[in-house]
Amino acid sequence: MTEKHLKYLIKKRIGEGTSKSDLYEEFKDESDNTILRKVLASRPSYDLSVKFKTSYWIVNSIWIFFILIETLGLLELLFDFRVEYLISFAISIYLAINIWKFTGLFYLSGIIWFALGIYQTYSQLYGARFEPDFEILSYFTIAYSVIMIVGIIFMWIIQKNVFSYYHWFKPKLDSENQIRYE
Repeated sequence: MTEKHLKYLIKKRIGEGTSKSDLYEEFKDESDNTILRKVLASRPSYDLSVKFKTSYWIVNSIWIFFILIETLGLLELLFDFRVEYLISFAISIYLAINIWKFTGLFYLSGIIWFALGIYQTYSQLYGARFEPDFEILSYFTIAYSVIMIVGIIFMWIIQKNVFSYYHWFKPKLDSENQIRYE
């Protein structure tokens, strides 16, 4: 069984309410144990996905806002081409898509990306402190930062409560040195 097919089956079965332990027992003879455990670890259980559905939609809405702001930043490419704008936009799209999939691997990356976005915004504001519309820019920066901080908080809540078995960018190991998935 391919990893892609395994991911599809597990996502479908978890959505139907099947527990991860039951899925592990069902698929352990049909696929590689490490791959099976990684796939199970990357998906939230049915109960947790229902419990944190509102938080998940808030995070996705904030990511949509973030992508829209990044798109506005791409308009600067018409006047001043900078590769970093293009790279930043590509990374943002990649993270947004993977967070939208509700997998545990990308929440910490999203938190770091938002924190870097806040830092970059204040760096740009500092450079524009002598502009005549500085006050408007500072209000926009504060509002943007508050929205990003709310996104960070909700991603942290999801990371800690739904994907608590993830440590940094990979799943934790159990006492038998195997990947934890619950």
